[in-house]
Order: sequence, then structure tokens, then C-alpha cells
Amino acid sequence: MTAFGLSSPWVEQAEISQKRTFGIGRWDYQIKYWMATSQGALGTRTEDVEVIKVNEEYRVNDARI
Repeated sequence: MTAFGLSSPWVEQAEISQKRTFGIGRWDYQIKYWMATSQGALGTRTEDVEVIKVNEEYRVNDARI
């Protein structure tokens, strides 16, 4: 597995576990993270991220933990 961070705890792995489309140019993703420390696996957590398209760019509009 690839580690994404250096401080403890860090994200060991991440995946998009759910995607919902809300009209044109707006999506909601649920992201699942597997967390770890120097002592080993810590567990999982999820976060909801809303992405919108503005002038041909994709931007995070809201993130909910």
C-alpha cells in the first residue's frame, strides 16, 4: 500500500465508495479511508465531498466528515 501522509495517523488507502449525480455539473462522492499509525492499522472513516464544474474546471464545493 502507498502511504499518503507522514504524520500519525495517516491515510494508508482511499477509494470512492459511492458516487451520486445531482443534475448537470454537480456530483457527490463518498470517500472511504483506511487509516494507520506507526503501530499498525487504525480503522476506517468516510467523508462526503461535493464536486462542481465551473468554467471547465472541477472544484470541491463542500466536504463533510
